[in-house]
Amino acid sequence: MTCRICKNSIDNREYRIKEMMFGSGDTFTYFQCSRCHCLQIAEIPKNITKYYPSNYYSFTADPLKKYRNIIKRHVVRFRNHY
Repeated sequence: MTCRICKNSIDNREYRIKEMMFGSGDTFTYFQCSRCHCLQIAEIPKNITKYYPSNYYSFTADPLKKYRNIIKRHVVRFRNHY
C-alpha cells in the first residue's frame, strides 16, 4: 500500500476495522504510513453512500448545534457556582 500523502510504500502498518456506526459490520483495511504516520483507508468503497447517508451528522448545517446548548448550560452552571 502506498501512502497518498508522501508516496511511501515501505513498512506501512495494516489494520482491519469493522464498521460499527450503522451496524453493517463490513470490514475495511486501513494502513498507517511508516514515514508520515498518516492513517488512511486502503481502498475507498465503491458505494460510499451506504456509509454516509443523507442524514449523516456531518451533512447538517451545523453539526455541533445540538451540543451548543449543553455546553452553554454547563458554562452558566459553573459560572453561577463560582
